[in-house]
Amino acid sequence: MGITPSGLGYGLVAVILGFACIIYLSLRFRKSSQTADLNMTPEQVWEIASRRPECSGFSETEMLFGIFQDASFVLAMQVVKNFKGEEVARIEYPMAERRLDIWVGDQRFEVEFPATWRRTARLVSAENKSVLATYEELGAFGRHQFSIPGYGNLVSKRSSFRFSPIYSYFFAEKKTGVVLAISARRAVGKILMMPTDLPLHLRVFMMAL
Repeated sequence: MGITPSGLGYGLVAVILGFACIIYLSLRFRKSSQTADLNMTPEQVWEIASRRPECSGFSETEMLFGIFQDASFVLAMQVVKNFKGEEVARIEYPMAERRLDIWVGDQRFEVEFPATWRRTARLVSAENKSVLATYEELGAFGRHQFSIPGYGNLVSKRSSFRFSPIYSYFFAEKKTGVVLAISARRAVGKILMMPTDLPLHLRVFMMAL
């Protein structure tokens, strides 16, 4: 006895409902996880950073951390906080656009991605379009540099080849900063260790990419 059209229809409906339930539960779990992530304390984040040898020599006051959040179906964010747990900046990732937005208070900055064969980016002022910093890939294994007018070049060195890499940054061969993921298991957010004499919008730019 073959499958009847009505039986096939019921089966198709069951499959669709099954997928809908999976998607709904996945979204519920993602939302609850992101809510918990956003409530992480600076002490919890500092404990994670302080366990990494790459972060030795930096103080807690030099720490920024960003938490990934879904603002909508077409906009993701990274909420950036300081060592006191105060929100100091926000990075917005619009879907299907070749740019990012960085908000530091009421100031907006744009991250543009020129169409080049090697990944590059530039941080520009949304007000006058002046270039404030650039990013450029230099070679294999994610090696890259940030070039900041009036400051110099920060060249990366990857110290972890796990799924979530850890990058140390060197200025004139002196270690100046570190960027690492909060979690190696899932996308929670990023930690930046960097002296505070580098302006905030430039440090946030390093966390955005």
